[in-house]
Amino acid sequence: MPAWGQLSVKSSGQMQQSGPVDVNLRLSCSFPGSDDMFDCDCCGLCCQNIRNSEIYAHLDRGDGVCRYYDDDTRLCSIYENRPDICRVDLCYEKYFKGSMTLEQYYAMNHEACNMLKVQAELKAKSSDTDKDSGQGQDV
Repeated sequence: MPAWGQLSVKSSGQMQQSGPVDVNLRLSCSFPGSDDMFDCDCCGLCCQNIRNSEIYAHLDRGDGVCRYYDDDTRLCSIYENRPDICRVDLCYEKYFKGSMTLEQYYAMNHEACNMLKVQAELKAKSSDTDKDSGQGQDV
C-alpha cells in the first residue's frame, strides 16, 4: 500500500508537504495535444483560489481569482499563452525540480486540487443549508 504525504497550508498561504508521497502515482492528462501529465478536469477551482499561493499573487484580480479566469466559460482566457507557472510540467522544471520528484509534484498538485474540490463542496452545502433555513435572506 502506498504511503501518502499530507499537505497543509501555512499562514502565508503556501502549501507544504509532510511525509512520503506515492512515487508510483502517474496522472494522465485530459487535454488533447498537451504534454502535461497532470489530470485536469477544467473545474476552474485552482484559478479561483490563487490567493492560496504567493507565486500567483501578480495574477490576482483583487478577489483571489486569476485575472485571466473567465467567469462565464469557467476557463482560462489566455490558455494557449498562459504563464509558465500555470503550466504544470514547465512550472515543475523551472521551480520545483530541485526540491522534489516529478511524481511527488504531480501528487501534491492532485491533492491540492482535491482539497479545493472538497472546500467548494462544503461551501456549496453550507450555502444550500443557509437557503433552506432562511438565513441570509433580506427581511
